[in-house]
Amino acid sequence: MLVAARAVVTAKVGAAGAQEWEDRWHAEAGFRRHIRVLTAVWGAGFALDAVVRVVLAQTLPIDAVPLVTGLQWVVVLGVLFGFHVLYSGSRAGSAVERARPDRRPRPRARHRGALPAHGVAGR
Repeated sequence: MLVAARAVVTAKVGAAGAQEWEDRWHAEAGFRRHIRVLTAVWGAGFALDAVVRVVLAQTLPIDAVPLVTGLQWVVVLGVLFGFHVLYSGSRAGSAVERARPDRRPRPRARHRGALPAHGVAGR
C-alpha cells in the first residue's frame, strides 16, 4: 500500500511529501502499522471478493453472473473505500495532510467573546 500511496502523495503534496512518507516509514512504528492494516484489509477484501465470485459463477445461471458480479464490484469497492476513509480519518489528522512540507499549525478556534491575543478587542 505504501508503494501505491506514494504516487498519490507525490501528486497531492509533491516529492518532498513522498520523501517524508519514506522517512516516517523508517522512523514511526505507528505509521508502519497504519499502512500494514490498510494493506491487509484491502488484500483480504479482494481475496474474499474472488472467493465469492467463484461461488457465484458456479451457482448462478450464466446470464446472471455478469450483472451480479458487476454489482458486487461496486459494493466491494464502496466498502473498502469507506473503511479506508474511516480508518484513515480516525488517526490524528490525515497522513497526506501531515506529509505536507509547507504545513503550518492550524489556528485554534477562540471561544465566542474571547479577547484577541493582544488583549484588546477591535484594534
